Amino acid sequence: MKVRVMRIAVSCLTSVYEGLVYFLSLSLPVLCIYHFRSLPILLLLGMAIVGFSFAGLVFLLLLVATKRFLIGSLATGNIPVESKNGQKWFLAVMLIAILYRSPFHSMTVGISLLASWFFRGMGARMPESTFLGLDTVVKDPWFLEMGKHVSTGSGVLIQ
Repeated sequence: MKVRVMRIAVSCLTSVYEGLVYFLSLSLPVLCIYHFRSLPILLLLGMAIVGFSFAGLVFLLLLVATKRFLIGSLATGNIPVESKNGQKWFLAVMLIAILYRSPFHSMTVGISLLASWFFRGMGARMPESTFLGLDTVVKDPWFLEMGKHVSTGSGVLIQ
């Protein structure tokens, strides 16, 4: 019963947090486009593209800040789900799930300048020279350790 209540609570928390992250990420670009709505359509399209990139950066920053400052480091070993460490695990996994559901996931794979920065911010130990192939999924970045000049192929799942 306690686990069921916790799942419902985490589900609600996830929905509220995800909505808040999207709102904060997209607010400035949308307001900027709205303010300049009388410009020619091609300029507005260019603003939308730049705005999407800006929103993605803010989105990733918010996820990293949440992991770093609200969740912190994660313990290893046999952790009961009902414990404080178990709840921290749920919240950390929630952040990764939000990333992979988002339109900004592509900013963390392939030839991305943000991939190694994002995963290091989430706790991974990986240098700038790491290359994650397209559709690479990293489920638990806080335990990931990669060496210099390591690259993954496309569609790799790292757990």
